[in-house]
Amino acid sequence: MFKKINKIIVFLLRKISTHRNYLFVLKNFKPLLELKHVNNLLESKRFFQLIETVELDVPKGKRITVIAPHTDDDIFGAGGTLLKAASQGAKISVIYLSNSAKTPAKIKLVKQEARAICDRYGAHPYFLDLTPGDIPIDNEKVLIILVKLLKKLSPNALFISFFLDDHDDHRRANQLFMKAMGLMDLHKVEIWAYQIYSTLIGNVIVDITSTVNEKKVLMKMWKNVEGRRDWVHYILGINMANCRYLSKEGKRYGELFFVVPVREYIDLCQEYFSIAQTDIYHNSKYHLPIEK
Repeated sequence: MFKKINKIIVFLLRKISTHRNYLFVLKNFKPLLELKHVNNLLESKRFFQLIETVELDVPKGKRITVIAPHTDDDIFGAGGTLLKAASQGAKISVIYLSNSAKTPAKIKLVKQEARAICDRYGAHPYFLDLTPGDIPIDNEKVLIILVKLLKKLSPNALFISFFLDDHDDHRRANQLFMKAMGLMDLHKVEIWAYQIYSTLIGNVIVDITSTVNEKKVLMKMWKNVEGRRDWVHYILGINMANCRYLSKEGKRYGELFFVVPVREYIDLCQEYFSIAQTDIYHNSKYHLPIEK
């Protein structure tokens, strides 16, 4: 009886057209070795355990620096919070590591858009003009420029894409920052790691309901960035989902952050980026061994 039922089930599964798609996915699913390392990493750090997400308004300090892997990541990841901080008198600087466009003409247009966006909410942009998908971490000239900028800006709070965010350049930005920190001392800085692609381990939520409309305006000002997504819709969807961490009804949009002192953040990055680069990055350009 059971054998007959089993044969019927197998027969039906073979007739379902999507079954082949499942087989294709299973066959091509690669083991993510990185996840095992990340699990060990998270278990080893006490501040990750029993994390409680607290609602804050803006960073305490008045000097804020944002490291954006691409032009657009600053507004996508933290635009609502930056708008609130600017309205309260914070001095905001944005370091764009690379451009979100590829052709010279588009790159010029995107930089113009970045300046216009920064002007609108009172931030000051800096451009390192690196190439997306080819952000170096051992280029002495790039490191010197970044270190000089960070020393000059002397931020109280530094915003950067979360080091586990699922985009090679977003992770690479953290590896570059980690290298720069080895050449300087910013021990009083608080890191506000923001999300773009991935759910992050958030311990701070900022209610951006009052600034979300202006954030939407700023995001729409990016007219020449690459990508096939409706970025405004995508980011607002993340911000809406984050309202689960907000305390009251009427608070409908939130930006989630992982906030820790810079030294603890660098310790995490050093642990994470010590593993084989092939387990961290999809991009083969980033697979070279790390220079110690």
